[in-house]
Amino acid sequence: MAIPQLKGKHFFIPDYQRGYKWEKDQVYALLRDLWRYFKSGIKQDFYCLQPIVVKECSQESKNKYDLPDLSNLKAYGEDDTEKDGPKNNIWYEVIDGQQRLTTIRILLAFHKARNFMSDQSFELRYATRDGLYCIFDDLTIDISNKKVSLPSTSLYSRYVDAEYIMDCANNIINWFNDDNEITTNKYNELGTFLTNFYMDQSKDIKVQVIWYETTEQIDARDIFERLNDLQVPLSSSELIRALFLSRSAIYDPKELDPSISPDDKKLVLKDKEAKQSSINAKWDEIEHYFRNDDVWAFITNKDAKNYRNRIELLFDLMSQKDISGQDDRLYTYIWFDNKVEKDHWGLWKLWQSIVKNYDTIRFWYEDRNYYHKIGFLIHEKDGSRSLPELLEYANSGKHKKSEFDTYLREQIKSLIQETGGTKLSDLSYEDKTQYKKLKNVLLLYNIELTNQSPAIESRFPFKDYKSQEGLDKNGKQKRGWTLEHIHAQDSECLSPTNRAEWIDWARFTLEARENAQHPTPDDIIFIKKLKVLLTQDPTTGKCPMEDEKKFKYADNLVPLFQEDLNLWSGGKPYIIEHQLQNLALLSGEINSSIGKGSFCTKQQRINKCIADGEYVPIATQKVFLKHYYPKGNLSQTMLSRQLLTWEKEDRANYLDSIKDVLAQYGFIF
Repeated sequence: MAIPQLKGKHFFIPDYQRGYKWEKDQVYALLRDLWRYFKSGIKQDFYCLQPIVVKECSQESKNKYDLPDLSNLKAYGEDDTEKDGPKNNIWYEVIDGQQRLTTIRILLAFHKARNFMSDQSFELRYATRDGLYCIFDDLTIDISNKKVSLPSTSLYSRYVDAEYIMDCANNIINWFNDDNEITTNKYNELGTFLTNFYMDQSKDIKVQVIWYETTEQIDARDIFERLNDLQVPLSSSELIRALFLSRSAIYDPKELDPSISPDDKKLVLKDKEAKQSSINAKWDEIEHYFRNDDVWAFITNKDAKNYRNRIELLFDLMSQKDISGQDDRLYTYIWFDNKVEKDHWGLWKLWQSIVKNYDTIRFWYEDRNYYHKIGFLIHEKDGSRSLPELLEYANSGKHKKSEFDTYLREQIKSLIQETGGTKLSDLSYEDKTQYKKLKNVLLLYNIELTNQSPAIESRFPFKDYKSQEGLDKNGKQKRGWTLEHIHAQDSECLSPTNRAEWIDWARFTLEARENAQHPTPDDIIFIKKLKVLLTQDPTTGKCPMEDEKKFKYADNLVPLFQEDLNLWSGGKPYIIEHQLQNLALLSGEINSSIGKGSFCTKQQRINKCIADGEYVPIATQKVFLKHYYPKGNLSQTMLSRQLLTWEKEDRANYLDSIKDVLAQYGFIF
């Protein structure tokens, strides 16, 4: 239905509808779109506003809200020759479309003021704002002096909607008066704009709304809730696509030149078709490429489920939506819209910058060295900030490849170690301020260890790593990645009250001890002790460790735990290590399931996780598969024990490997 077809209709806004909330960005976006359409020269087409969903108002509602009786009116206006459309003598309850109707009503007030015409509009009444309906008649619009006023100031104090309606009217004036928007001297064309807005359906240029009148014999609120449940609003990417591919998109100012010859105009339009065809094909290519979960995990830490179209991430990076702290769903579209207006014929140039960013990201993903270094920076430095910076640096054309390589290394080094900061080998797990940095170092070590692997096919799996972060399918926060002591720190890793945890530790430790070859006499004594503590009494069904009187945390468990550690240390007191050489990366899920205790106990559990296909970082695998044990001649007894322990030589070799793999960054150890 064209706008004039709304004339004389009566609309009722029920209490389940929110108030009018359109702000500057939404008003400006509508005016820009309408201006482009009116200037495009496209005929026998129309600009379509979103749907208005209505239902004939019930007698109960008319009585409850004291709506005026319309029975004395003619069912159809004089212009309704077909007499099969909406009627003038009934109240329509607005189920969806209040915001659009209100904005249209404000524009019609301008139309009346500018063209000195009788009222061409419709009536809006509100269930919860009974006096607001008169604001449209009270709104005083002074076209000549570019002012809007509202004599009835009481509406301001009673209804917040009145303020939004006044703001909308002022924003309309400001937009036409703003020479930075689209073109200069727009205010001189206000009359033509408003005339075009009110064209009827017989004209070549017209604005229409989709009119949907339901006859369902159910409560309108149920329809409203169903519509809102099913509603899928347009995303920024879909609106941006329209900017590039709509018929009204302008790629060459000659499109609007009335003096251009027909033959030249054909060439211009043919060039436009070729460009739009190219954009359409490339758009699909980018979307398909970003649908690869490995690519997605490389370029962002965001959950792909939050993106209906993954190409939108590329647009968000360009608009720097996250950096600006914006949560407006259409922020990126508005940014692109403004970008187009500042450079009227810059659509193709803007598209080329999009493609350049995509090509750069694709090159990085397919280059082994860039993939690992940039992937690390995106994960650890907040991808929504670091990726735009990297793209700007790489695409500026000011730097050589060697300079970009140096830039990446410097970015990584500054992230992990400040100038004059603590040596990496002195970082301590016990210092909470250093926990994050320890994780940074170990993640970078795992990434570079993979990068420098001789197996060309091997790449660090950012997808698997990031799958342990964020929310699970039930919406709960996952445990993420944690630092795990390779060899237990001390008995404090066990709960002082949870006896079930004590028993699990004893069982895991017994299993590890029994699997060890060439046990010493002290080992055999310790194994027997554990068996006794775990043997159930046939009368009570409980083992000694469950007896609260005979087995206590401080008196019994702590000495038992320490005895186990000392045995693995060759009978010497176990020295607690909280530095890099005794730490490995583990997912929170695996960390919580491997049990507590010695290296051997953890080794068995982690190796089972690896065998079951759970993701364990490469360096952590090498730790528990004993790839860092001392080289040289070892007796069979020493070798069997060495494979089940994490001793001084292991720790030294592990730290040396970290230093060697990360040598390119110039860290201080």
